[in-house]
Amino acid sequence: VAARLADDQLDSEIRALGAINYPGIVSIIDSGTITDGPLAGHDYLVMEYVGAGSLESRMNEILPKGDLFSPADAAGILKEVGQSIAVLEKNKIVHRDIKPGNILFDSNGRIKLADFGLARIDGVTPGLTAQGVAIGTPTYMSPEQARGERCDVRSDLWSLGALAFHLVTGAPPSGIVDSDPQEEFVEILQAHADREAPIPTVGDCVPDFPPALGAVIDRLLEKDPAKRYATAEEFLDALQLATAAMESPVPPEESISDLLAAALPAAATNARPRGGGGRCSGRIR
Repeated sequence: VAARLADDQLDSEIRALGAINYPGIVSIIDSGTITDGPLAGHDYLVMEYVGAGSLESRMNEILPKGDLFSPADAAGILKEVGQSIAVLEKNKIVHRDIKPGNILFDSNGRIKLADFGLARIDGVTPGLTAQGVAIGTPTYMSPEQARGERCDVRSDLWSLGALAFHLVTGAPPSGIVDSDPQEEFVEILQAHADREAPIPTVGDCVPDFPPALGAVIDRLLEKDPAKRYATAEEFLDALQLATAAMESPVPPEESISDLLAAALPAAATNARPRGGGGRCSGRIR
């Protein structure tokens, strides 16, 4: 980060993140500039230690066996990360690198969102790169981020949806498991940036997946940001209803469409189907 941002911008970012005191976000303990030795002049950042592993490590244990994360586990991860994104949104911060390796677990099993090296803060940092340049992790990068466009909270929500899709279907939305970042980078970016390229729905890939929760994930993955949830709080409200529907027996007279209407705004239930595209299982190179 220090090599990419001017010192005053880095200091401003550290101050902004340091002002956040939320248990779901890794805390900044100290920062400054090294004054002695071969690294003199370089900035440093000391952050809270979170030692119970990452979501990435858990995925690497579960998915290669052909197993998937349960709907309940996926909903819990969506909730905790979504709450952290909501806190960032209130502080005008866009993370821009929501991915399994940046989702850590503490000793109590609570999730902490980490690594703000690519974060953009409204009114503080203009961003690491100019418009038209894509930065981030391609597997979970939103379409607008892949095109190098300006991102807001809806971009972070897309990345969260891509992560959830990977957990419950066994492959990311592109259908490409990014085992070789250099080899796959352009292919994944093109798949995400293409406004017409379909993304399979969760139901396409896992037919018995709870439909209300699947619809929430599907809406997160809309290519058009205007069709996604406008805020993290709106997403969390829909997730709460979808989770309640998943946990409660459905009365015989209550149809699935009624559940979806309760879980999602009308705009989402009327959204254009995105099609299967035959990409429900990843290919590992």
